[in-house]
Amino acid sequence: MKNRVHLWVCLIFTVTFCLIAPAAAGELQFLTFPAVAPVTETSLSLPFTLPASTASAVSFRCSALMDTATGNRISPDRISLSYNQKTVGPNQLLTLTPQPTGGPEAGSTREFGLQINFLPSDPPGEYEGIIEAVLHHSTQDTERISLWVKTRVLPWIKLERVSGQPFPGFDSLSSLTESNLTITEPLKLLLASNTHWQLYLRVGTAIPHHDPEFPLQIRIGRPGKAGEEKKTLLANGPAQLVAAGPPTVVGDGLTPANYWTELYLSASIADWRQYPTGNHQLTFYLSGQTITP
Repeated sequence: MKNRVHLWVCLIFTVTFCLIAPAAAGELQFLTFPAVAPVTETSLSLPFTLPASTASAVSFRCSALMDTATGNRISPDRISLSYNQKTVGPNQLLTLTPQPTGGPEAGSTREFGLQINFLPSDPPGEYEGIIEAVLHHSTQDTERISLWVKTRVLPWIKLERVSGQPFPGFDSLSSLTESNLTITEPLKLLLASNTHWQLYLRVGTAIPHHDPEFPLQIRIGRPGKAGEEKKTLLANGPAQLVAAGPPTVVGDGLTPANYWTELYLSASIADWRQYPTGNHQLTFYLSGQTITP
């Protein structure tokens, strides 16, 4: 049954290709954009040529670029065509500058640019699709050329500590009657990603071979969200997974609420009196990674 499904996919693909541009056999151009990790809204342009020396105008038609593995799409309204500092969207007519007196040379071409606007929320994947350039020679004479467009969106992750926060510390004076020693204020972190992510934490001490390797109880979570993670990490021990989540960015991510997810990290030392007195400097090493769903 699985092989039959694959066969139907291949047949549908072949039929679609033939219907898009039957008059443009041999005219197919391949345009491969460089891979992009759109941490912010990003526009990429790729130059190409068309045999439009005798054309008075050009337009283009396209459907969404699609990642066939996931079904994710880049909508046509984020694709545009440019020529001589003029830009149009799908199905809009782009008037061409008349050729110099004397007529164009045989086989001469014009250079155009194809732009794709990427959003931070675009999921990673291999996107492709066919764009049909329509050359308008007169009101009744048009020529169609197919462009096979491919681009790759990379996974990305960004992690920041909120500026202006005091560095966390353990307040031993307020914990003299407590069995646990807790940092004075949770550490607020900002994390953004266009895909599923994981956050790892390793705790180191200033003098790894001399300071005691005491365990720290770590809590990390999002405000107002259930499922706060609780972990026990050994100082100078290996990194451990402390949080994970889905993509954080919505649309263009222009507002913080549509870009970042907030994480609050707190730490405590249980039965702290059993460890030697003194100043122990702890360093928190946080690292994020993307994962493929």
